[in-house]
Amino acid sequence: MRICMKNEGDTHTKLVEASPDLLGPTGPARIAKVYKHALWCDGKTSSPFSSLVKVGQVMSGFLAVLSDPGQQATLEEFHDWYNNEHIPLRLHHLKSFLSGARYAAADGKQPGWLAMYEVESVSAFQDPSYTILREKRSDRERELIQRLGVLDRRTCEVVYDSGKDNAKGTGMNVGNPSTFVVTVEIPTRPEESTFNNWVQRLSSVEQWARIRVVKALDKAITAVDESLKRVDVLDYLAVIEFVSKPGHVDQATIDAWLASYTDKTGQWRVWDLYKAYPCVGNGDDFKTHL
Repeated sequence: MRICMKNEGDTHTKLVEASPDLLGPTGPARIAKVYKHALWCDGKTSSPFSSLVKVGQVMSGFLAVLSDPGQQATLEEFHDWYNNEHIPLRLHHLKSFLSGARYAAADGKQPGWLAMYEVESVSAFQDPSYTILREKRSDRERELIQRLGVLDRRTCEVVYDSGKDNAKGTGMNVGNPSTFVVTVEIPTRPEESTFNNWVQRLSSVEQWARIRVVKALDKAITAVDESLKRVDVLDYLAVIEFVSKPGHVDQATIDAWLASYTDKTGQWRVWDLYKAYPCVGNGDDFKTHL
């Protein structure tokens, strides 16, 4: 992996090959002694589509959870649990969670719901403040999960990110969140040149805001409805955000966006925003957004 290092105030970036020791647990601290920021690069020059990120966020985390109440739980209790227990326990207390938004299926397929969270670092998934939330569930949560049609949880790391364009909304944060999302499962990590090609193609779509590719580090699926329990979940997921729906989206649209790779893609889905949630990690005012 190559990253561009740039001191604050510098006019030029320096391309360095990130050796394994620099990507290890002590790497960010060592890099920070010399460089203030790290910038993703395409391996040749500083990519115009790259996102400026803090050194400690090079291995950013991402959590995607597909779910459906199924036949044994009502939609009302499903939403009540998510909105008033599950989400607050994470976003109101864990500073490592930088955003959180839920989306409803716009394609009539199941699972019918997708929750996504941007997480400061993959190490946050192992932090006791987070793991204890699953280890010590409330009686209500434990009982409801046993009745859900499906709960498909994917703990991920971000491998590519075009970056947030503040002029095009707040992404998955409250304020002006992305109202339409396309997710595409892919089996292998694309080359950087391939990803940059996707960004170039998407940049011609007026409503497009962001694309990132995440790799699943862990997958956990529980289901009462066996028809919803997939066993062929692919390792990578492309998440494409739009400020509004970019017209009709079909296989031909996906082919145009992800040129040279669509013969390798798996299931793709389209989603409408249900709600973006305030989070302590983003410094949100809970009174304003609740």
